[in-house]
Amino acid sequence: MSAAYGELYERLIQFGAHPNEKSITSNLRIEKGAGTTMLNQVYLQGDGKALDYWLRTASQLGMCTLKIFERSHHARFAELKFSPRIADLALGL
Repeated sequence: MSAAYGELYERLIQFGAHPNEKSITSNLRIEKGAGTTMLNQVYLQGDGKALDYWLRTASQLGMCTLKIFERSHHARFAELKFSPRIADLALGL
């Protein structure tokens, strides 16, 4: 779990949690015209690879958080029989 947490943390930092090269360039659109170049920063992505990537990342982050809470609140998770459901939901992430 710590490896998954570390990877998620690095991914979030590299792609936008802090301003850096990847957070800027991954959402930059360059339009070249006659004698002009426009740099447009896209703040809201539409459907596509970027949205799919971040929806998957959000799901992975949610599963990682649930697994951390499961360790610190084991009795409650067992009482609710939630652990098997977490395992099912985490498949493929």
